[in-house]
Order: sequence, then structure tokens, then C-alpha cells
Amino acid sequence: MRKYTSFEKLDRFMLHELIDRITIYETPGMGRCRKGKEKRITIYYKFVGAIQ
Repeated sequence: MRKYTSFEKLDRFMLHELIDRITIYETPGMGRCRKGKEKRITIYYKFVGAIQ
């Protein structure tokens, strides 16, 4: 983790080392045909856990 304390651009290699997975959920009750549906995103970082 120390090697990523200062960087200018996030690249694919860094993402693979830092992020375990990203989950995207639709907000309940919005309906399937509505435009602009709300989403909830959860990012699971390696060594840290989930952050919403």
C-alpha cells in the first residue's frame, strides 16, 4: 500500500492490486422502465473492506 500513497494517474495494474470487486445495485422501488434509475455502488478494497 505504501507504494500507492502518491500517484498522478490510476492505471489498470493499480486497480487489480487495490480493488477486490465492485458491486452495483439498483435502488428498490424505482421500476424497471424509469429513466435515471438510482444506483448504489459498493467498492470492496483488498486489505480494507467495503466502502459505499
